[in-house]
Order: sequence, then structure tokens, then C-alpha cells
Amino acid sequence: MAQSQAMHITIAAYVADFPEQCLVACCKENRCPKCLVAANERGDPLTSQMRDPEVTKDILEKRKNGQHPIQFDDNRLRAVFNPFWANLPHADIFLAFTPDLLHQVHKGVFKDHLVKWCLEIVGEDEMDSRFKAMPDYPGLRHFKKGISTVRQWTGTEHKEMQPGDTVIIMHKLRW
Repeated sequence: MAQSQAMHITIAAYVADFPEQCLVACCKENRCPKCLVAANERGDPLTSQMRDPEVTKDILEKRKNGQHPIQFDDNRLRAVFNPFWANLPHADIFLAFTPDLLHQVHKGVFKDHLVKWCLEIVGEDEMDSRFKAMPDYPGLRHFKKGISTVRQWTGTEHKEMQPGDTVIIMHKLRW
């Protein structure tokens, strides 16, 4: 008598950069792949509703069948009609995403939020003057013109700015 066994694949972590996370989450790249926070509310202290795999599959299925559910635009979804995770039992792809260091940590948390908040506290002129005044030190980048003149940031520049910005914040807040 032959025995059969059922095997269920579970996704514990999905490691990808931010653009790939958005593609897998079936959302546009100006939205969070994990939750439904609006693009203009990112960084604000609020609790956003997490994306739900069943709801997302339902919306995508309706769109595939020619319907135009309002949630498709509200959730800023992409027309990905057969995501690989759709039929995996016990899998919530939105909870499986790990942080992307460049887009979500260095650029997202640090540059887009922390630096923005620091500029509100100290002001652009003071921030630039403090970066200009930093002495040369091995391993520490010297921004001779400050940071407000940099228009296109690379991941390396994000990382190199962080130690200086941390010192400025600590000095301003007198920690």
C-alpha cells in the first residue's frame, strides 16, 4: 500500500531590492510593497494597514476579468495577473519582504526621513556649514560644499553622509 505525503512550501523571507519587491507585490514603485501607506504620508508617524494577499489576489482577478475595481487604483496595483505567490498556502509575501539596504535604509529611512527632519530642526544653511566645517579624517567623507548642493545621491554617498549627520544631530540636540 503506497502512502502519499503533502508538502507545503512556506516563504519565510523574500530578499530583493525595492523595485523587485514592488513587482512581486504587484504594486507601483512609488508605493510601499508591505503596506497601504500613501506616498505622501511615508515617514509620518502613523500606523498603516498591511497589504493582504487574499484581497490583492481578489482585486487582480477582478481586473483580469475586465472589471475595474476602485481598489486597483487606490492600492496603486500593477496588472500582474498570476503572481508566483498566489497559490502558495500559508504564505504572506508582504510579510516576507526583508529591508532593502540601499532603497529602504540608506535612502528611505536615512536620507528621505532623518535628513529631512534634521533640516527642519537645524536648517539647510547650518547643516551645510557643519558638513563643510568637518575636518578631514581617514574613512570620513568631507562634503566641501555641504550636502544641499548634491542633486543625485548614490548609495555610497548616502552611507558616507550618515556619520556626519549623526554628529550634527547629537550636537544640536545636546545628547
